[in-house]
Amino acid sequence: MPRLIVTLASGESATGDTLNELSLFASVSRATNGKPVAGLTSANFRVAALDDLTISAGELKWQPGNTESSGCYSLSIAHTPSSPFIKGEFYQIGVQVRTFKGKKAVDFGQAVISVQSLGT
Repeated sequence: MPRLIVTLASGESATGDTLNELSLFASVSRATNGKPVAGLTSANFRVAALDDLTISAGELKWQPGNTESSGCYSLSIAHTPSSPFIKGEFYQIGVQVRTFKGKKAVDFGQAVISVQSLGT
């Protein structure tokens, strides 16, 4: 099974956040050659945390032009059922990324992050 390299960073912003979501950015690349893993959807991502959370993902494009997939993703984390994250509180979240061949997961990578809710 080839390994995926997953790097996470907080996407929280005090000026544009909501209390009901945490924002993260993820870079996903192949350990074998460093190439970006493009075309992933929310189904390729899952989350591990002390709370019940859901994750959704959208891929960003390289600039300029917004035409080439980057392997970089904007992630949105939310409670299930919906409830606010506490402003100023830190949340520890594990994110796993998997690629599939049919229904079988074939590539794996994961990372963990401690992110502070800056929602206003």
